[in-house]
Amino acid sequence: MSETARHTYTQSHAISGEVLLLDVDAEAAAVLEAARAAGAGHAARTLVKEGPLRMVLLGMKQGSRLRDHRVDGPVSVHVLAGEVAISSRGRTA
Repeated sequence: MSETARHTYTQSHAISGEVLLLDVDAEAAAVLEAARAAGAGHAARTLVKEGPLRMVLLGMKQGSRLRDHRVDGPVSVHVLAGEVAISSRGRTA
């Protein structure tokens, strides 16, 4: 997803606050559509950014991979559809 698309999204969607309402199905469909169009085969959208909490929706087309990367703090992964393999510290789940 381009920087312009991300910027436009955050202008029209709140990503922090006391109460956030999200249509996860609609957000997932939009991110998956962007992933299918992306050369790398994946796209992401930040849904929540509040203090140390980040909730990022990631869409990946079948067979795509993410590069190795690090994040500060704990990570929670929820797979909405399909299957993924995750490697961390030499272990794959």
